[in-house]
Amino acid sequence: MSRMKAKADAGSWRAPSRGQLLQVEITALDAEGRGVAALGEGSVCVPGWTPGAVGRVVVEGVSLSKRVVWARGHALDWPGPDTRQPTCHWAAPLRGRCGGCPLAHLRPDAARTWKVAVAREAGCAVAEIHAVSGEQDEGYRNRSALLAFRDARGVPRLGSRAARSGEPVQMTGCRVVPAPLRETADRLRAVLEREGVPVAAEAQGVRWLGLRANRRGEILVEWVTRPDATWVVPLIQRLAADELWRGVVSWWWGTRTPDDNVLRSEETQLVAGQPSLDETFDGRTYPLGPRTFFQLNTRVAEALAQHLSERWAALKWPRGPLLELYAGVGTLGHSLLARGLVSTVRGIEVVPESVAIAQRVGESLAVSLPPASTAGAWDVLDLGDPGQCARLTGSAPASAVVNPPRRGLDEGVVDWIVREQPSVLAYVSCNPESLQRDAARLVAAGYRRVEESLWDMLPQTAHVEVLSLWERA
Repeated sequence: MSRMKAKADAGSWRAPSRGQLLQVEITALDAEGRGVAALGEGSVCVPGWTPGAVGRVVVEGVSLSKRVVWARGHALDWPGPDTRQPTCHWAAPLRGRCGGCPLAHLRPDAARTWKVAVAREAGCAVAEIHAVSGEQDEGYRNRSALLAFRDARGVPRLGSRAARSGEPVQMTGCRVVPAPLRETADRLRAVLEREGVPVAAEAQGVRWLGLRANRRGEILVEWVTRPDATWVVPLIQRLAADELWRGVVSWWWGTRTPDDNVLRSEETQLVAGQPSLDETFDGRTYPLGPRTFFQLNTRVAEALAQHLSERWAALKWPRGPLLELYAGVGTLGHSLLARGLVSTVRGIEVVPESVAIAQRVGESLAVSLPPASTAGAWDVLDLGDPGQCARLTGSAPASAVVNPPRRGLDEGVVDWIVREQPSVLAYVSCNPESLQRDAARLVAAGYRRVEESLWDMLPQTAHVEVLSLWERA
């Protein structure tokens, strides 16, 4: 199964009307995991249908410029050979509008085969995808941000925005989060209804609830409202004092003023419980707050970090100073440092909270490091700002680890690599296409690709993580 992209040409294309029934046969999956069928010189995208599926679909939207029709299943005559019945009752094609797990309807082995094909098509040198032994396709996601809204009957619900339409859809009971987080979300929804809590655009309404779970099943909850909500703190204090909520160990109030779709609070304050949710990762404890960036799949992220250390040792990469860019809370650098594979770490991250956590964990490592090693330091820099990137000049590390967002490396970072020429580079990417764009620039700068591995960080979705190792040629 490969991706199929709709391409417009100069010829005419007769577009169907919204609500029209079409008979289709799915031949491929698109980049988001939706089934794709040909329609003249255009294509039809159908969530929840797999290659080989035949049946009728209902047109929901049309792009004349792209010659793409978006449709939903109406009557499935024949399922594709790799189709499975989703276990989640919100998933397409049963009732699903959330769009959160576009591959829930695809057998896990087929989904992973497809991910390898997509990565290879993008130019990645991978032959298989890594999944943690015994890892399930459910219960892996350690964090949720659930919108608060009212359904057509006026009942408060928690959910997400539907793909394409953006309208809120219910997601309580989502099965990709662990049971303690799922159960807490269900109980919080009941609180909204029982207490008559205002939601969404209502006066002082709660906008969303942020939930985070650790491996022990402990929960952090953040209630996010506008700053004028006077009811939040008393309600949180009352819940925190109730023995029935003892599984929630950290209660927060977050505020956000702009009326937008950004699910990140501007200000936060601890209302009750512990000041952080402690999570273990590769033998170390990370104190996480409501806004801390941390990989959504702890077990796979940990396996990737351990694999990087194993390959670093096997390749006999230098054990000198390491520069870790887009460091987050520093998990990759800490793993290398704890094993004596680098002598010290300088970490760079834009979020001050994450830098503070990375520094704290790094300092805790110092007591167990060999005499020639030091814990190093983590700094706050915006790598998207060329002026701030210039402050990296002169660091001259023996090696570098980069873990950029989906857009890939910022120009200032590429300029630094070209100028400083670290002898080895480990690149962790969540977007194979931006990785390959950056790979071309690394080759031009005199680097060669040593090896790459693919990681199934978010099962049932189209997302993958790539670990790409480079040496100076």
